[in-house]
Amino acid sequence: MPEAAHRLSTEVSLHDALIRRAEHQDANFELVCRAGDQLRGYVDAQIVYGNVTVSEDDEQFLNSAVGRADIEVLYDEFDSSDARWVHRLLFWPYREVAVHFATLQMNVTRAHSRFDHS
Repeated sequence: MPEAAHRLSTEVSLHDALIRRAEHQDANFELVCRAGDQLRGYVDAQIVYGNVTVSEDDEQFLNSAVGRADIEVLYDEFDSSDARWVHRLLFWPYREVAVHFATLQMNVTRAHSRFDHS
């Protein structure tokens, strides 16, 4: 498993995360999720998938979820798939998204609250 995927699995819980950005550029796909809770505080997890494949339908859903408080990540997991990896995200209301990738980078920054837009 890529190191960043392991870090994401162990350091950042995406449960109840909100989508702040979803951007596909060339072979990369960037997803920024606002994660955390009142007890531990909030972070923005910037996830950059390299050599990515994401369906047009899934990409449209992620774009439509940006900035919406009524769409949250319920669960996420990583699986291997034909010498690549897949990050599966289950959303509320029910929707599953699969992002297939070869490389992954993650950057985590502190956020002030669940809903701020700075």
